[in-house]
Amino acid sequence: MSKAYLLAGTAGAIIGTITAFIGVMWGVVNALFFMDLSNYMSMIMVFSTFLGPIAAFIIPYPSSSIWLLLASLIQAPMLIVTCTLTGLGFYGIRKVGGGIIGVVAFIFGIVGSIVGSLLIVVGNFLTMTSVAIIPNMYDFTLLIIPTTTPNFLIMWIGFVVLAVTFIIIGSASIKLREITLNSSASSAAGILSIIGGCLIIGGPMILGWTIIIGFILLFVAFILWAVVFFSSREM
Repeated sequence: MSKAYLLAGTAGAIIGTITAFIGVMWGVVNALFFMDLSNYMSMIMVFSTFLGPIAAFIIPYPSSSIWLLLASLIQAPMLIVTCTLTGLGFYGIRKVGGGIIGVVAFIFGIVGSIVGSLLIVVGNFLTMTSVAIIPNMYDFTLLIIPTTTPNFLIMWIGFVVLAVTFIIIGSASIKLREITLNSSASSAAGILSIIGGCLIIGGPMILGWTIIIGFILLFVAFILWAVVFFSSREM
């Protein structure tokens, strides 16, 4: 029975490399969106000097927001499948002779990936109204922008949940390393997963570029986990 779990973990790790790549792309799209949004707000502030509130209606809103939503919709199911199958792999190692940490990794792999992914997707739909502050000679004017931005606070909470999930899975990888047939790869994957999870906590609002680095580290971690699970299937 443990062989089936380990093969499921192998499949999850292989899918995880694709998921991590999508995560990197999400980080890139997120960075581009904030650059576009910054340019958009700057243009409104400039043109509002001549056109007033009409400027907010004639300047096109960044189309990168659509790509951010699409990337989130693609990433969400991939994360759920990846973390669930990877958790099964650690559950299989636990059945060979590990402790409770394998069960914890399995549970958090399912719950954490579902909750975190849903929050990221929901954050794309629960939008916030944009406000531009237009300074003038004596005071400033608040200009309500006729568009909305994703609720990055909710999305950030989703990334925090995912980060905790990857930290727990990484801890399980280190804790169970002696039970596997490739302890060095298991330790390395665990360390990369913990560091990657910590970087993901930066989220889309605080340090968006850390998401890119975090998922690059997770990409390598999933490759190592594929080796660990597959080589340990005959235990």
